[in-house]
Amino acid sequence: MRSPLPPMPDPEAFPPGAVSVDAGGITLTVWAQPRASCSEVVGWQQNAFKVRLAAPPVEGKANAECVALIAAFFGVPRRQVSLVQGQQGRHKKIRIEAPADLLLVALQKLS
Repeated sequence: MRSPLPPMPDPEAFPPGAVSVDAGGITLTVWAQPRASCSEVVGWQQNAFKVRLAAPPVEGKANAECVALIAAFFGVPRRQVSLVQGQQGRHKKIRIEAPADLLLVALQKLS
């Protein structure tokens, strides 16, 4: 028998403006640091979800790695994660198409 899911966290529990929830999933404000020693999810920094990326910000390599890292963190296929805004900057908006309650529970682990 499966254990019940924990209650869905309130999106207001996260840094202001960092998480936007709707029926199809969430939009996450991300701060990306390219050319890091390794790719990893760091946590919250200045109202954004911070990730370090080993890839350089050249020819979309860092963006592709950012999408792949976020997909792996949330346990969703890459096709469900898209870069909505910030293709050429460190501040990005990432859309994740999946049940919002599951995504928010994963985010809550960082808090």
